[in-house]
Amino acid sequence: MKAICSTLVLLMIGDVSFARNMSEPVYVDPFDRGAGSTVLTRATREGMVYGNPALLTLGGAWVRWMGLQVTMKPSGEIETVQSNINNLQNEDEGNSESNLQSILSALDFGIGSEVSIGLLNQYVALASFADVSAYFLYNQFGNTGIPGARGILEGMGGAALALAYAPVRWWSIGVNHKQLYGIYKDVVVTPTNSTESLGELQNINGAGIGQSTDVGSILFFQGFNVDYSLGLTIANLVPVEFSDNTHPKLNQRKNIGLGLALHTETNVIDFSLELHDIEAKSETLLNRRLKFGMRVLLWQILGLSAGYNNGFPTFGLAMDAYIFKMGLSYSHRIVGIGDDSFARQELTFTTTMGF
Repeated sequence: MKAICSTLVLLMIGDVSFARNMSEPVYVDPFDRGAGSTVLTRATREGMVYGNPALLTLGGAWVRWMGLQVTMKPSGEIETVQSNINNLQNEDEGNSESNLQSILSALDFGIGSEVSIGLLNQYVALASFADVSAYFLYNQFGNTGIPGARGILEGMGGAALALAYAPVRWWSIGVNHKQLYGIYKDVVVTPTNSTESLGELQNINGAGIGQSTDVGSILFFQGFNVDYSLGLTIANLVPVEFSDNTHPKLNQRKNIGLGLALHTETNVIDFSLELHDIEAKSETLLNRRLKFGMRVLLWQILGLSAGYNNGFPTFGLAMDAYIFKMGLSYSHRIVGIGDDSFARQELTFTTTMGF
């Protein structure tokens, strides 16, 4: 039993990551996830590059951001997992089939990490990210009446170069080009096929490569205490097909968002309403494409966010101590792709160094 546990833990921390909402950008900053993953009229750090590169021109400082961010991402029902682990401790070591079933039930959760690094100014930005994690979903009866666990393993990472320009004060345009790396695995592990299924999960020869270009625009009308904005993007001008078919194709997506900001000199309350993938080419449900977010930024130190995404509420918190920053967020992540996908709650714990 200990050997099986070790194998599953190694799989969970390997070079894999959550499946994602296919209507969203490949990278969304954790604080923005707390704001419903709204990124078309306001986004955080590297999130601007992948959400709407036209946002780069809106900052007051010439250098928008330079730094590194690391995020840990546990997910699932913690109380359920703890109960299953307690049951596992009472299992008979000699009953391997019963032990495997108990292990699978204890693994009804996910864990992962992200790393992002960027150098952004008002006109040019370089940003990269790596998103790595794994998810297991226990099914007591399985598709054939046999207890099992579904393993979702996906890896996504890449780097992007973005350019932005403001022809007039109230209108900005931007473009990015991304080099992406992706891999995806989705298997079912049961007491009768554990050797074959775990072998398939371990058979990861390498990530496929794909390239993509996004274009974005924002109309920004600034008042004394109220700002209005309209963000438009076309993501994946040419659909991304990864080499060796290691990851599902990323279709072209047209997105639109409205923004309203109420502000003083140091404090801001920002509201965003967005519809991603207007033409539903990602075959994603409407409640996963419609997003709402609110951000409260106080004294350039404290940030609070809340919103709606994937049919669930979202929340976020950020603390800025100049070079060192910390953050928390709560949202639901889409696991799996297409009709077999489902939502699971996700927490993020973020530490950031930069300015």
